[in-house]
Amino acid sequence: MADTLLFDEAYKKLNSAQKQAVDAIEGPVFVIAGPGTGKTQILTLRIANILRLTDTPAEAILALTFTESAVAQMRDRLAKLIGSASARVRIYTFHGFAQMLVEQHPDNFARIIGSQIITDVERAEMISGIISHATVEYLRPFGNPLHYYSAIERAISTLKREGITVDILAKRIIQTEEDFVAIPDAIHTSGKYVGKLKGKYEKQKKQIAKTRDLLVVYTAYEEALSKHSRYDFDDLMLEAVKALSDDDAFRREVQESVFYVLADEHQDANAAQ
Repeated sequence: MADTLLFDEAYKKLNSAQKQAVDAIEGPVFVIAGPGTGKTQILTLRIANILRLTDTPAEAILALTFTESAVAQMRDRLAKLIGSASARVRIYTFHGFAQMLVEQHPDNFARIIGSQIITDVERAEMISGIISHATVEYLRPFGNPLHYYSAIERAISTLKREGITVDILAKRIIQTEEDFVAIPDAIHTSGKYVGKLKGKYEKQKKQIAKTRDLLVVYTAYEEALSKHSRYDFDDLMLEAVKALSDDDAFRREVQESVFYVLADEHQDANAAQ
């Protein structure tokens, strides 16, 4: 039960738009505001208001944010408003929520169950080793074979966060290559460069080749993770999305356990989240 006095004091400090967001406890609410304008406070007060005005169990409220420090801050604020019930509100990072699903529903995560999360050191060694031995044309310069290491690591993470698997990337590359070949004016038809690719398309051709190199590394990385019974943080999100999308019964079970979902800093969420 929310502490009415503390709630009222915090509520009085809000402006009219913020109060409207806190009061709108039913239906979707999207709060658009800049940094430091109290979005997290609004979310916390909205949780307290839901518990104050409805018979919703605290454990049926799911709040998601990006960092563990934000989770701790939100839980601390909520504890001051609703006391011990705050411990039952499900507050997670996006990855933490995915990890909870894996731990509580292992049968729905056959691909990664029994595997361990890869450490930063293991990930660095794995990707570096793949780059050093992979058959790639552009992403392993002769003078500095690991020059593109950081860019490759970020690219793989970005692909996973956007839900782009190895198979999806492969199909996109094939389509891009077909589109490139079909460009009607890509080749010089006269002059000293007749039969050669026009300069403005050379860069595009090289980028396609780099992306195909990335696919080689990405594929080898996924195979290495499986071989060594590892998965990374980005896999958590992908596997959660896949399990919820593919299994209707599992999705209903999760949906029925959560009455309200609140996401902090939602504008920063990626496709998988």
